Amino acid sequence: MMTLAIDFSSVRRSVAVVDGAASPFPAVLAKSGETGGEGTQAFAMMESTLREAGVRREDVELLALGLGPGSYAGVRVALSIANGWQLARSVVKTSGVSSVACLAWTAHVAGHRGEIGLIIDAQRGEFYLGRYRLEAAGCSELAPLAIVSRDRILELLAQGGVILGPQAKSSFPQAQDLFPDAGVLGKLALRDGIPTGADQLEPIYLRPVAFAKAPPPRTDL
Repeated sequence: MMTLAIDFSSVRRSVAVVDGAASPFPAVLAKSGETGGEGTQAFAMMESTLREAGVRREDVELLALGLGPGSYAGVRVALSIANGWQLARSVVKTSGVSSVACLAWTAHVAGHRGEIGLIIDAQRGEFYLGRYRLEAAGCSELAPLAIVSRDRILELLAQGGVILGPQAKSSFPQAQDLFPDAGVLGKLALRDGIPTGADQLEPIYLRPVAFAKAPPPRTDL
């Protein structure tokens, strides 16, 4: 199944084309990314990646999406792209993948082994924490994803724990930066995902997103 994988859950956004029919395992045909800024050249990035892979838009059968947690706006952009794609081509399916699970397998591919903690900034001085054990055979989750305090991360680091995550080093100098890889995301979606409609997918968050209500307009001078 020809897959276009999209992860916009962090400041380092990435796109990949993964051929699920490749033998013996799915193959990443092309991958691209961008870093920084509030905006994203999403469509240009997708077009260039498809072109590099030699794959036409109409050849894409599955859209694999990183669902966070992470950048709420970024995940929403990815979901909007998937919704629009399915409106234009109803035969295309979507599959959502936890960006934390993607991080775990990205760390595995990079050669990390043993117990690790994966963190993502949850704002308000808190962090999403996912704990995994990485072995040669694969990854296993040690505890469900949770929101923890900064002190909890410092405690794990003081105990010699390995902490990785998007921009983790800017919050904890002893931690290591690691970003979701769209190529890994596509492979996970092909292996574990359940294809569905884009309108059935939601960002992964452990608490409601809070928006500040604007004050009423002033009419006096």
